Amino acid sequence: MKNNISLLCILMISIIFASINNLLNAQNIGEKFDIGKLKYEITRLNPKEVKVIRSKAKSKPKPKGNIIIPSSVNHNSVDYTVTSVGEYSFLYCDSLTSIVIPNSVTRIEKHAFFGCESLMSVIIPNSVISIGKSAFSACESLISINIPNSVIEIGAGAFSLCRSLTSINLPNSVKSIKNYMFSNCDSLTSIIIPNSVKEIGYSAFQSCHSLKTVKIPNSVKVIESHAFANCSSLPSINLPDSLEVIEVYTLGSCRSLTTINIPSSVKVIENKAFCNCDSLTTINISNSVELIDNSVFKRCISLSSINVDSDNKNYSSQDGVLFDKEKHILVKYPIAKPEVKYTIPQTVKKIENNSFSSCRLLKHLVIPNSVIEIEERAFSLCGSLISIDIPNSVTAIGKETFEYCGSLKSIVIPNSVTTIGEKAFQYCGSLKKVTMSNKITTIEKKIILQMSFINYHKYSKFGKNYRKTCFCYL
Repeated sequence: MKNNISLLCILMISIIFASINNLLNAQNIGEKFDIGKLKYEITRLNPKEVKVIRSKAKSKPKPKGNIIIPSSVNHNSVDYTVTSVGEYSFLYCDSLTSIVIPNSVTRIEKHAFFGCESLMSVIIPNSVISIGKSAFSACESLISINIPNSVIEIGAGAFSLCRSLTSINLPNSVKSIKNYMFSNCDSLTSIIIPNSVKEIGYSAFQSCHSLKTVKIPNSVKVIESHAFANCSSLPSINLPDSLEVIEVYTLGSCRSLTTINIPSSVKVIENKAFCNCDSLTTINISNSVELIDNSVFKRCISLSSINVDSDNKNYSSQDGVLFDKEKHILVKYPIAKPEVKYTIPQTVKKIENNSFSSCRLLKHLVIPNSVIEIEERAFSLCGSLISIDIPNSVTAIGKETFEYCGSLKSIVIPNSVTTIGEKAFQYCGSLKKVTMSNKITTIEKKIILQMSFINYHKYSKFGKNYRKTCFCYL
């Protein structure tokens, strides 16, 4: 009997000590611990999981050289599976050269390897399903990376500023290319976008200066603004037949682009879509296009022809010049059109703003008496323009209409004009004579700025400050 009581006491004492030991060694979610060069944080207790995190201790050196992340770690006699590389975990580890991620990891969180400028090699296993925002951004020594088919989401800017990256394989599991994903990848020469992708985000490939080949599948329905802006080596691009809108500055500053064919699905071309495309000579507009912003071709200094499909219901072209369908509105005269003289068709009623802007070869322009309105900046920066005939049908001249027409020496404003906009003749350095009628009711301030000498008519109805407010000598 006494022996049984003794055994029971020993058993109870053992249970109490075991319970105390378990309490002392109890693990909590969020608990952090160090093993070797890396720091971990407990994320789950059932099953037992941890993630790699950033060590903020100044006494602990940053990981460097070749790092192999283990698939599991043991802490206080408990095994934990490593399931993610946490946010900022290797931030600015500038001596880290290679990283091996185990197949237990499912997530690489945001900024995980941001600024690892010496990182040249990364092995991402098939277990990873998500790569976070800016995860590998500014890894300037990374040359190539293979993304497995398990990955379904890649965050914005994930590989931005990877200036040595020459190639990357995108899996068919990815549905979108997020904002800035490959922006400023200076060495990237080609990209094949898989059929799974439906959307290319804002500035996704902006400033990829070496990019020469892009293959975009018809699955892509949205290409956001600035997506390929400043891809200065891109000679051509085939936009997908599924695209409906070419957004703001989508191909802006693609200085090697020579020809663009607008697919039959596109309905809208937004402002500055092709701005600063220095080598663009021809653009072919399909029958589907319903709206073209008049700044689409801004500073396309080699553009000589704009051609519109004859079946288009909203626009037309004649001799490479863009009009609305009925040719009542002259929308755009190509900057590099070689003719020195142009006669606007008799059907035109309005000359749209910026329509002739920067046409440096044009010397003589004949405007028919069908034209009623000349909008702002219509002839600005036409540096070679010597003469222009404004007909009696025109009632208003918009602001900055003849701005920087440095070769224009004289101009006759007909009796029909009642309004002249602000700075209409700004910086016309050779302009010496302006003839206006007394029927003008509105002249805005500083219509003529910076001229060597000018003869003009002064009418009392504008008051004694007419000369001061309208003509400024610099």
